[in-house]
Amino acid sequence: MQDAMRGIYTDHCRRSNPDAIGANLACLDAETPFLPQVIVNDGIHHPYDGPSGRAGLLHFVSEENP
Repeated sequence: MQDAMRGIYTDHCRRSNPDAIGANLACLDAETPFLPQVIVNDGIHHPYDGPSGRAGLLHFVSEENP
């Protein structure tokens, strides 16, 4: 892999809507990446294929506020 292709991707052109830009939540100063619940996709199916592409849910519980 070339060095230019490594690192954190701050944004990307969305495949589902090429006119929109997706942003990495962890790269935004005013936001937290610690969402209470995140849908985890299986990495094989596109989310628009339906719920069959879902692998599960990821839950975040803060150590400070359990």
